[in-house]
Amino acid sequence: ILGVNSRVAFKAYNNYGKPVVIKGILMNDKNKTLDTLKIAHDGMGSFYLTPKPNEKYFIKWTDPSNSTSTTNLPIAKNQGAVLSIKATNEAALVKIERSQLIPDNFKQLTLLVHQNQQLLFSVSINTTEKLLSNTSIPISELNTGVLQFSLFTSDWIPVAERILFINNRYHEFGAKIIPQLTALTKRGKNVFDVYVSDTTETNMSVAVIDASVDTSLSYTTIYSDLLLSNEIRGRVHNPGYYLASDADSVMNHLDLVMLTHGWRRIDWDKMKKNISPTLQYLPENERMKISGKVYGLKMASGTDNMMLNMILQYKDSSKNFIFQPIGKDGTFENRDLFFYDTVRIYYSFNQNQKLNDVATIQFDNGMLKFSDKTSTITDQDRLYTWSDSLAKSRMAYFL
Repeated sequence: ILGVNSRVAFKAYNNYGKPVVIKGILMNDKNKTLDTLKIAHDGMGSFYLTPKPNEKYFIKWTDPSNSTSTTNLPIAKNQGAVLSIKATNEAALVKIERSQLIPDNFKQLTLLVHQNQQLLFSVSINTTEKLLSNTSIPISELNTGVLQFSLFTSDWIPVAERILFINNRYHEFGAKIIPQLTALTKRGKNVFDVYVSDTTETNMSVAVIDASVDTSLSYTTIYSDLLLSNEIRGRVHNPGYYLASDADSVMNHLDLVMLTHGWRRIDWDKMKKNISPTLQYLPENERMKISGKVYGLKMASGTDNMMLNMILQYKDSSKNFIFQPIGKDGTFENRDLFFYDTVRIYYSFNQNQKLNDVATIQFDNGMLKFSDKTSTITDQDRLYTWSDSLAKSRMAYFL
């Protein structure tokens, strides 16, 4: 925006998407040097620029092979507003600066703050008499991930956007491992107890690794993929680095990633109405259940509003009584059950005892069905070109 100081970030990378170190200078169309580009981390950096009327700007830079290139900066707009954000541990400090001359719809702005396509904050900003407006957004209680700031005019036209990465470490939890039995011999048995706080909901898996492996060199983690790389466009080089530390230098480097990568598009009409997105592929929530279908209902009269009486006898001889409605097509389903090992079901039909003699029920527990593995290799396919009878017999045994 003409006359408004703006931060411009850049990223230098090769044909393979890997960062490179360049040397460059910022110049105007009069070939005057305005600033020197400095790489802060992995080919990324930033500089500040206040565009002037009737001036164009470009960057002249040299790559590692000493080849010189020129990149033009976008032409500055005559009117508008610039959105700047700086994060602290407690809040995101937002600065909105507009140009001297603005249309009427720029005099009342709205800042929407959203995460995971969920609206979190809405701030109204009056810029009628002020060129510079400041506000703060609390972020200390927000979930880890990309936080998006979107600035709109009074008629809901997007003006500026900015993303910020929130890392309050809420995606992590501390676990304490206490060895109960240790054996360093070959195939020795080891027993460990894993303790977490009683308020932490966990789904844990265990991996045994070589202690000599330096895990700090792992530049990609599950957290970095889910929370960072998959949320922005383009390739993030060594994404695990940005979540490994809370140092100011790392946070500044992470902010450069936010400035140099795009993000997903939002349906602003639904966002304004606070309508949650519709998931095309729902998460898998199938778990243990008792479902099935009753066959033979047409053979008995009075099969409307049928109820199935079930007694579940568990392996420890405990019992559970269930009254399950039956649909018109004979199907039923109960998802509020969980049991270990095996269970025996005794059932009868409520209100219609005739069904006990003519109807049959197919039960299902909702678990993955087991199927025998079969081989497509026939006797004619079995190594018919081999002359080694011993090898033939051995391969026939394995196949």
